Amino acid sequence: ALDFMHNNLDLPWVSTIALATVGVRLSMLPLVVAQARYNMRLAVMQPYLQILHQAFRMSKEDVTTKLFLLRRNLKITFNQFQFSPIRVILYPLINIPIFVTFIFGARRLVLSSPEFQTAGCYWFVNLQAPDPYMVLPAVGIVGTLVSLELGLRGRRALHPDSQPTFSVVDRLIHALQGLVLLTSPMIVQLPAGVFPYWIASSAFTIVQILMLRRPDIRKMLGIVPPLHLVPTGGSKQQANPGAASDKRLAEREARRVQRRQLRNEKDN
Repeated sequence: ALDFMHNNLDLPWVSTIALATVGVRLSMLPLVVAQARYNMRLAVMQPYLQILHQAFRMSKEDVTTKLFLLRRNLKITFNQFQFSPIRVILYPLINIPIFVTFIFGARRLVLSSPEFQTAGCYWFVNLQAPDPYMVLPAVGIVGTLVSLELGLRGRRALHPDSQPTFSVVDRLIHALQGLVLLTSPMIVQLPAGVFPYWIASSAFTIVQILMLRRPDIRKMLGIVPPLHLVPTGGSKQQANPGAASDKRLAEREARRVQRRQLRNEKDN
């Protein structure tokens, strides 16, 4: 595909790799939007998880009983919201292999032909050699760290009044940031031809995150809280979810879950 674009569009290799990167990322936008919509379930469910977390910490039962009650109530809550923790990390699990595959694919490509020894521009004319000034690796690393941090802050912005309880994605993001820093000595040794993809991908991610933060764009794409999944316990409230605020409905249901958990503890 890259050869076809390079030969038919008469583009230099740096532009060809960057343009192909944008095309791949555009093709993944429907998955990104679907993931963002699904993540809104976690935003609506957050007050319930906070109460379960507090009940777990305050319970005087032994650890085995507390863990059993927590798992059971989490399962009930997840079923009520039709929520699966695996789907929260689905996009990162798909995106990471694609990113790594393209990095190694670009490396094989630029090392496959002597043509790439003069296919670069500016100070990185030789795409087969590492950047002598390490500018491209630095831009790629910083871009990756910034995109990960923006994604993390975007998730936390959904809950400005509380720290997230369910933080699997948070831990994954921190792990990826640490991995990028730990592997930076190896990254600077990569051929310069790898970084048109790396930098274009990071820049696309940053723009994508900033655009999806805009309320008008989120509304247009349907990235809104799924209020129809909030269990209110009353048909009148279900028919009119706007009768009370999202937070009040969530806190009411969370208190009900806590009372049920305390009753279960007494029965056991």
